[in-house]
Amino acid sequence: MHRSGPKSGRKGGRMASFDHAKLKGLCREKGETIETISKALGITRPTMSRKWNGKSSFTDVEIFALMAHLGIDNPVPYFFTPKV
Repeated sequence: MHRSGPKSGRKGGRMASFDHAKLKGLCREKGETIETISKALGITRPTMSRKWNGKSSFTDVEIFALMAHLGIDNPVPYFFTPKV
């Protein structure tokens, strides 16, 4: 039986949500689309869409791959800007 709540032993909460607007803007500047980026990462378009829209997180490997693909030196403004 699955239980959730104060006595279930599970830690609740939401994952941190980040704003990827700057990443999307850079992709547009470079002529990249969600399709080309998802192919470069080896993931499906729906998976990439979830990552761009903050419903799923980028893995470390995906971040480094995108940094190399897009010529990003500092990942912070592209991947770790908190949503407000």
